[in-house]
Amino acid sequence: MADPQAAPTDGVPEEASAAIGAEPDVGRPQLAAAEPHSCSGTDGVESESEPAETTWWNSSASFRWLRLLEEWHDAAAAGEKFAERCAVCMKELQATCSAALSAEEFRVAPFDWTPDVMLEAFGSTQQGTALEISDLDVRMTFEQFEVYGKERQLKYLKGIRANPGERFQVRMLIEEAKIPLLRLIFDGQLEVDLSMGGAMAGNRDAEEDAPSVDQPLRALLASAINGDAAVRFVRLVKAFAKASSLVDAHLGLPSSTSWTCLAIAFLQLEGCIPPGQEVLRSASDDTAEDAAATGSTANGDGSEDWAPRPIRRLWPVDISPGLLCRFLAFIEKLSLKPMKVSLSKGRCSPARPWTNSGQRSPPLFLEHPVPTESRSWLNLAQSLTWPGWKQVRYLCSEAKKEFLPPQASAPDAAQERAAARAAKRLFAGGVPPGKGPDAAGCGNGDAAAAEATPDTPEEGSSNGAAKKPRQDVS
Repeated sequence: MADPQAAPTDGVPEEASAAIGAEPDVGRPQLAAAEPHSCSGTDGVESESEPAETTWWNSSASFRWLRLLEEWHDAAAAGEKFAERCAVCMKELQATCSAALSAEEFRVAPFDWTPDVMLEAFGSTQQGTALEISDLDVRMTFEQFEVYGKERQLKYLKGIRANPGERFQVRMLIEEAKIPLLRLIFDGQLEVDLSMGGAMAGNRDAEEDAPSVDQPLRALLASAINGDAAVRFVRLVKAFAKASSLVDAHLGLPSSTSWTCLAIAFLQLEGCIPPGQEVLRSASDDTAEDAAATGSTANGDGSEDWAPRPIRRLWPVDISPGLLCRFLAFIEKLSLKPMKVSLSKGRCSPARPWTNSGQRSPPLFLEHPVPTESRSWLNLAQSLTWPGWKQVRYLCSEAKKEFLPPQASAPDAAQERAAARAAKRLFAGGVPPGKGPDAAGCGNGDAAAAEATPDTPEEGSSNGAAKKPRQDVS
């Protein structure tokens, strides 16, 4: 195994997922204890009849990849205008919900008053991983009482659907979901997912209803040596998932938060983020001495602060095609059988194939980042189905091939054009229309030219018969 103090290199990708199920090694980063891939044979075994051939990008194309990943990230990441749009939307939604629920049918007898609406944003906008095309997830409850029960929640959501106001358009009301969801569009631009819950995240007596994963996930990303790079990696993962239409919990696919958790779990196996139990600590569990030592404080409203504990040495997050390729291989291996992902312990382990009731186990159990006794049952990926997980595995397998050059001996210019085309196929659907390195005024502007100028067969064309087949890295 490489020296943990040595700088990580970006050579032929290694499958970090080989560390799945391995026990963490205390006192040093839990690096990916994987056997290096050999891309010269279809099964990872080098042929004895011919010398091994390097099938990774040459230096100029590798640098081009780094620029492309940075440009596609910047095009996909939510900016200040998105944040302002969300803030305005929350104010308008507050007024719209209050007006819609002031009708006679919502008056509470015998007090003759209507409930006061309380709204709380959650999800990617609170985790710091939002994209320009992200939805705004909003939880609604009332100041006077909490609403439990599917039928009661539907009653209020249908009231808002009947009177959405001037600035909101109703897309659909998903009634069959475990938690009913009203999908709206604000000003024809911002999609809003409105659901109902119990208490807001600050109420610690309702952990089951308000699991509050956003703050722990944000703290985990910040625990990396270069936390900004960790966030950028998560955004790139989500941009790929959006572009591949792999984000929709109500269709049996992973949710946006599930993709964030999977990206963090992968970075933990790469030794870039420590296990959550070394980072996250509830202020309410601290003694006075602990609070003074860690700098954490208990809030009067019952909310939680998170203070870092002393952590192990970590690798920096080095965003590259090799890192993304290893992540896709990690998802491939993770989806082969039921698995449990623990961000608290920083590891993945096989789950039992059958439940105690004789039912098939869910494909993925994503444990809450802070698995208290009341949260031990909570699966953050509970909506994921086996058909949806199979679709994820297939598209990740196909996407992984995009990170391999079409031909190792192709000239520099041909490999750079191939990199531009591959990046566009991977991320173009995850950015707003008109944005991206091939848009006017964004990046180097050569992705469109690369798309329109195919390589010749001698240069490793994707159209010519002389092209060698792409080789898998798994």
